[in-house]
Amino acid sequence: MSDENEDEDKVKLKADEKFSASTSTSASTEENILESFKVLIGEVNELKNSISDIETLKTELKEMNEDFSKFKKSPSSKSINEDKPSKEWGTLYSKFGKHRR
Repeated sequence: MSDENEDEDKVKLKADEKFSASTSTSASTEENILESFKVLIGEVNELKNSISDIETLKTELKEMNEDFSKFKKSPSSKSINEDKPSKEWGTLYSKFGKHRR
């Protein structure tokens, strides 16, 4: 009978070893899974921030486009042709321009 008890003890010992090994493997696996989730949560938060920044930029660009469209449609205050020197300037230039050399 002692042989049977020894065999049973060996079987129990092997079972206990397998259980403790699987338990440590499970704990290790759980830690890996938790760490992976933490990394994923961090990346998701970064993506949320990036999306928020992109939405802000889209809004600003839309406003700029609207302002530019209004600017494009509005007439300018004066024509380019109106910027020609006046006759007075031409007269002053001709008077003083002769003395420069």
